[in-house]
Amino acid sequence: MLLLLLLLLVSSSTAISILPNTSISLPDPDSVADHLHRQVELSHRRALLQAKDQRQCLTGNPIDDCWRCAGTDWRSDRQRLAECGLGFGRDALGGKGGNLYVVTDSSDSDPVNPRPGTLRYAAIQDDPLWITFSADMTIRLSEELLVNSFKTIDGRGADVHIAGGACITLQYVSNVIIHNINIHHCVSAGNANIRSSPTHFGYRTRSDGDGISIYGARKIWIDHCSLSNCADGLIDAIMGSTGITISNNYFSHHDDVMLLGHSDDYLPDSEMQVTIAFNRFGEELVQRMPRCRRGYIHIVNNDFTQWEMYAIGGSANPTINSQGNRYTAPSNPNAKEVTKRVDTEDGQWEGWNWRSEGDVMVNGAFFVASGAGVEAKYGLASSVEPKSVALIDQLTRSAGVFGGTRETDTTGGPGTGTVSGAGGAAEARGGYGYLEIVMADRQICGVPERVQLHVAMLALQFGYAGFHVVSRAALNMGISKLVFPVYRNIIAFLLLLPFAFFLEKKDRPPITFSFLLHFFVLALIGITANQGFYLLGLENTTPTFASAIQNSVPALTFLMAAALRIEKVKINRRDGIAKLAGTLACVLGASVITLYKGPAIFTPSKSLNQYIENSDHHPSPMLWLKDPKGKSWTLGCLYLIGHCLSWSAWLVLQAPVLKKYPARLSVTAYTCFFGVLQFLVIALAVERDYSAWIFRSGGEFFTIFYAGFVASGIAFAVQIWCIDRGGPVFVAVYQPVQTLVVAIMASIALGEEFYLGGIIGAVLIVIGLYLVLYGKSEERAFAAKEAAIASMTNAEHDSIRSSNVTNFKTSSLAQPLLASSSESV
Repeated sequence: MLLLLLLLLVSSSTAISILPNTSISLPDPDSVADHLHRQVELSHRRALLQAKDQRQCLTGNPIDDCWRCAGTDWRSDRQRLAECGLGFGRDALGGKGGNLYVVTDSSDSDPVNPRPGTLRYAAIQDDPLWITFSADMTIRLSEELLVNSFKTIDGRGADVHIAGGACITLQYVSNVIIHNINIHHCVSAGNANIRSSPTHFGYRTRSDGDGISIYGARKIWIDHCSLSNCADGLIDAIMGSTGITISNNYFSHHDDVMLLGHSDDYLPDSEMQVTIAFNRFGEELVQRMPRCRRGYIHIVNNDFTQWEMYAIGGSANPTINSQGNRYTAPSNPNAKEVTKRVDTEDGQWEGWNWRSEGDVMVNGAFFVASGAGVEAKYGLASSVEPKSVALIDQLTRSAGVFGGTRETDTTGGPGTGTVSGAGGAAEARGGYGYLEIVMADRQICGVPERVQLHVAMLALQFGYAGFHVVSRAALNMGISKLVFPVYRNIIAFLLLLPFAFFLEKKDRPPITFSFLLHFFVLALIGITANQGFYLLGLENTTPTFASAIQNSVPALTFLMAAALRIEKVKINRRDGIAKLAGTLACVLGASVITLYKGPAIFTPSKSLNQYIENSDHHPSPMLWLKDPKGKSWTLGCLYLIGHCLSWSAWLVLQAPVLKKYPARLSVTAYTCFFGVLQFLVIALAVERDYSAWIFRSGGEFFTIFYAGFVASGIAFAVQIWCIDRGGPVFVAVYQPVQTLVVAIMASIALGEEFYLGGIIGAVLIVIGLYLVLYGKSEERAFAAKEAAIASMTNAEHDSIRSSNVTNFKTSSLAQPLLASSSESV
């Protein structure tokens, strides 16, 4: 009974509790409905905005869309990048899952014991690391940076340059990602101890000076880097490296861009697999984009805007699968072919599997395919689904470092944050970011490189000016005009031989009879005729006017290149008018020097002349400086014109030879060798006085040694360095300084008089030189504007093509107006 009573009480209380509490006010049903409608509408609008933003973010580039359009801020989700890889290097994890390391110290003073906070300290750690940078910085590596496995070097959000020193080496490591880094002006280093891990350091021999050297490494991804101006290759992958993706990079200002494979005989490279995708190959590139020795290479959706020799090369039966690329050929009619089988006869490469599928050829470019089209082979060389070549501008628009010279859109899409750093700074610095700062800052003994270059060029002009005076002194002493160049070129050959042999081992093709014939002709024109005419002309004129008339060589080179249709002249543009006017001024100046001597307008002090005259009666060291009588001025000027013509012809003829035999030092050494043989044969046949081969005084020995060692050795090396660091135009503008220095030296040492005709002619030639240089500068500016066409939208590009504007570069000969060396005077 008690239990029943309790149950009744519980039931009553429950019933009471579920009754509504009429004292509490309920929301109005209409307001609830309105609120619901507002929430739905707001949600719908947000969805539409998000979809719109997502469409704006999407670029069509699958790698960039993966991490830039993820809907999150990439700064808080940097490691998502590791999920976005494509191609053969798609499995590269980098530092995914590891700690975030921030580089705060740009120094690299100790490669054995790096300081915490430096890039080297992070790169050598054993654990996975995702390496970022606290601010814009330029890192000048004292020795090559040995990067350990499972590392990501992520330069997003900062303007990071590795430049002016050694660069990056990935040796026997795996899972490395290098992203958004400027790499340029890398130099050879080594012969030093370098740490490669926290527990190991060892002695490293001399490195080649590659931008990124991949040596026996796997699972490597190089993305959105800008590479240029390195001592050797920009990217080299050798010694069995595989599983590599090279994507979204911008390559420029380099000769040997990319090498894949150690040597033709190294069989482990046969399994190499490399993807080259969405890259842009920009201005002033020559060859190797890439050169493939062996393996399976997928070249997909790249924009090749320029080459001087060829774009894609191979030498040991690689499989090359080219899909959806745009190849824009240079103006040079001899360099239209995209492909080159390096050092290989026609019958050897016909079975190689090289195909072009969906590529577009611009300005006469053509791809020579080969092989039976074995799908199994191409399957091993396929890694990314190619997109239509019509999208190439969109796919490669952001190639290179974000915010650098190739990236104008720095918004990064919605929710991804802004990729900051290089954009405005690079633009303010003239488009090259930290390049100019690095060049200005590089120092030797506290002297900035810019000062070094000017000092070197001034010293160079004194060296060559001394050669003019010394050569004249040698002739005045009675040294045979045939024996003198024999000894000079023997010294030059012995100087060049070791450098050519050791420095160009990788680039020197096997010698053939055809190459020997080319070298013989180059020697005949560039050594025998060139130096022979020079000595005959110098004997009948003066060192000052011999130097002055040499200023016409760039204009004559341009004239020959135009006649051979290597150089195009557009007389409706400033550059064409300037080059034509400069050439005419040089020709007019040379004519004035030859045909009109005029009165003497300057005569050295009487005391110096009297001293020289007295040396006839009182032998002294000044006897061999005396100006001989009985000269034929007109004949001497004609000889010097022949000297300039042969020099110009030598420069023009070098271009096709260097395309087939891309080893400049070796070509010069072979040319010197055949020049020695030619002069030797002529001298033995003509010079009957065998005592002419014997040095009769220390003065004779000095003149020959100076000509061979200084003019053909030290000065040649200094000029190559100055051209590399300052550019050929920088070197060329100093040429008239040589004429001024020669005039001063000749006036003091030889008592040389200056005549009105020679002064007028020299001034005209110098004006012509600077007009030609101005025209060349304007030509580059026009070429840059035309090259910008390649980065326009497809509609704009098609519109411009319909107007027959397809030549993106007006000249393809490497510096056709400028001598790469003055060695052969």
